[in-house]
Amino acid sequence: MNELKLSLIVPVFNEEDNIAIFVDKFIRLFQQKIDENRIELIFVDDGSVDNSWQLILKYGEKFKWIKGLSFSFNVGSHLAIMAGINICSGDYLVFTSVDLQDPLDNILEMEKKYEYGSEIVWAVRNKRHNNSVIEKLISFLYYYLLRKGGIKNLPPTGASMFLLGKKAIEAIKLYKERNIALEGVFGIIGFKQDVFYYERKERQYGKSKWTLLKKIKLFLDGILGFSYYPIRIASVIGVIIFLLSVVGIFYIVLNKLIFNVVLPGWSSLMVLVSFFSGLQFLILGILGEYIWRTLDEVRSRPKYIIKEKVNL
Repeated sequence: MNELKLSLIVPVFNEEDNIAIFVDKFIRLFQQKIDENRIELIFVDDGSVDNSWQLILKYGEKFKWIKGLSFSFNVGSHLAIMAGINICSGDYLVFTSVDLQDPLDNILEMEKKYEYGSEIVWAVRNKRHNNSVIEKLISFLYYYLLRKGGIKNLPPTGASMFLLGKKAIEAIKLYKERNIALEGVFGIIGFKQDVFYYERKERQYGKSKWTLLKKIKLFLDGILGFSYYPIRIASVIGVIIFLLSVVGIFYIVLNKLIFNVVLPGWSSLMVLVSFFSGLQFLILGILGEYIWRTLDEVRSRPKYIIKEKVNL
């Protein structure tokens, strides 16, 4: 692996407490490999409002192999990673988070699998610690629906770190959508893939910016981008309701014609009307999500705006 260049991409959003610790551990781990022609560390500042970018600038001035992009507004970690992929110069790349919950030692283990011919290596945590019931449910549904939707090689619990070889890097660059879910893309582009399991550490400094709302957005981006299940489920529900309605109509008509009985029940009628009205709005909402994402792509607005660079 010595003759190949590694690009490490690290998205950053208000992480001033972790950047110095990350750089220190990175230097200690790769001290024999640190050379501008053999390694590059790319920080992508995703619109931070703290001193994150100032710290990146300081390290960039000190070490030419540390590079950085700064966005003028927050766009999300997946687009930040895509920006890093588009400008990296390595023969292979790894991306990870700056909080060190995913140990940097993982890179060495992932490189071994890359040496044996794997173009994509997934680093999968063994367990999800400190996640709420809602977060665990969202995660389970996300990966379950993606796998059912056709991404068979997606690990059941997803991944937090990835290694991509040169061919995979070039393939990823072909994907231009704004609302991108990278795990889905990695799962469909093919190539030889492998999995590395590890224990994720506790976050030591700062607070995670990976909020529940961001997880819900990723859930929608992934499911709507790679799975036909939402539309298929809406269609199945529509057919079932139609058949039940036909049975109900026959039941009411036959009671009137044969037994001259008119079924009472204003309360039950209102419950049914409310239920089906809510169901209609739910299905309209699913359709609206697809339409919104289509509009978002058609408008072709910039995915991000680069405010500043260092060593690029």
